[in-house]
Amino acid sequence: MASGNDETYKEWFEREDRKSREKIERYNEETKEYMKITIIPGIIIVLFITIMLGSIDGQGTSILIGLIIGCLMGSLPAVCVWAVRDSRKPATFGQVMNYVHQINNTTFTVCKCPTCGSQNTSSISTGNRLASTAMWGVASGKIGKTKKCNACNYMW
Repeated sequence: MASGNDETYKEWFEREDRKSREKIERYNEETKEYMKITIIPGIIIVLFITIMLGSIDGQGTSILIGLIIGCLMGSLPAVCVWAVRDSRKPATFGQVMNYVHQINNTTFTVCKCPTCGSQNTSSISTGNRLASTAMWGVASGKIGKTKKCNACNYMW
């Protein structure tokens, strides 16, 4: 965890968090560069569709519709780049540590035996229950039971 003898946990955490934030800043700068690259094909698509639809009848409505469709189609490369890059965005060190803290503070329900109160219990597998029912039929003691206490052998 701490690399030096004089480094405290807080200093170590702040250093790791600063490194992760710098990584995210570099990532955001790369994404901006990708977005700039996709603007040129987007503008070409907008102009092409506007000219094509505008030249159909020469009316303003066709040019307007062409401009709207062109803008939607032209923004598609940028939206695709943004979606892919955003789905791969790294988390900050602080976010990871908060997630670990949430997991560590989660309480899990423990199954206790209703007879002796022991937590040493196990589940009765479906195959085990089927085998017992096939062998003993209706007289099987495992029909309708899903848990077994390993301390007192009680099943419920």
